[in-house]
Amino acid sequence: MRLEITDTDGATFRDDNCNHELDAEARQREIVRILREIAAKIESGETGGVCRDFNGNTVGTWSL
Repeated sequence: MRLEITDTDGATFRDDNCNHELDAEARQREIVRILREIAAKIESGETGGVCRDFNGNTVGTWSL
């Protein structure tokens, strides 16, 4: 499997309070959400596509 998340500058990857620790947690939560979305797509038979953040922005790609 190939996965590239190349754009983590969007709002869903940051904490609004500008706290570095919270930014790391926000980034982790969003990446986990994206990975779960990819897992569901694989289970439904998809073999690749784009990764989108919660706001719908394209942030990367994945393929089997």
